[in-house]
Amino acid sequence: MKDIATKIQLKNISKTFRLGNNSFNDVKVVYNTNLSIKEGEFVIICGPSGSGKSTMLNMLIGLEKPTTGNVYHDDFDIYELNQDKRAKLRLSKIGVVFQQSIWLKNLPVLENVAMPFFFSGHGYKESLNKAMTALQSVNMDSFAKRLPSELSGGQQQKIAVARALLNDPEVLIADEPTGNLDTESSNEVMKEFLNLNDKYKKTIVMVTHNLAYLKLSDKNYYVKDGRLYPLDFKNKKVPDSISEIEKIISKRVGVPVDVKGLEK
Repeated sequence: MKDIATKIQLKNISKTFRLGNNSFNDVKVVYNTNLSIKEGEFVIICGPSGSGKSTMLNMLIGLEKPTTGNVYHDDFDIYELNQDKRAKLRLSKIGVVFQQSIWLKNLPVLENVAMPFFFSGHGYKESLNKAMTALQSVNMDSFAKRLPSELSGGQQQKIAVARALLNDPEVLIADEPTGNLDTESSNEVMKEFLNLNDKYKKTIVMVTHNLAYLKLSDKNYYVKDGRLYPLDFKNKKVPDSISEIEKIISKRVGVPVDVKGLEK
């Protein structure tokens, strides 16, 4: 049986931000993190606000250079590229879905989705055709002529997924994609991610506060104070709260943690 290739690897990465000119004010937000993601895996990262999740994602997609360590995509360290080349890498191989999508309000859905492809140097008609294909992949082509403001929050997020798929990326990154949605809309968006992972074999990395989704992914991780902990719920009940996960982590590492105020 052929081994599944490693798609993304974070190797001993850390991130320190300097406040002002004095090193005494350095703030370390990520500590010596290691993470390996196989091609076609669905990985979920959870944790309280301010724990370092988004910083890890930003380093993973080439937006924030680690203070130490390496970020590999297909065995290549992306920070050996300059900023412009990393942007081209994101455009060609990485699709990103944020919690809050930004739209050009006066343009219909089809043109909004087509915009990144058009600005990357492709023709207008080709961009529209590509956008329609992306909308079809998430069953939203019937909304192509509507304005984004005329759509529900869940529908807008599904269109944001379509926009992220425009260049047929190998990796899809989602940062709290259901954070502003009601339960029904959240479930619709999650079905799209699961379909993309199962049918199209997309590698997906998602940050979420919704612990119910942990049972849907291949691997789960928890971030606490800039440290990444693997979670294994195979044949076990997924915890209902961050407090329960904190207790599991505390027992594993032998360090008590304060769970007050961690629920969102």
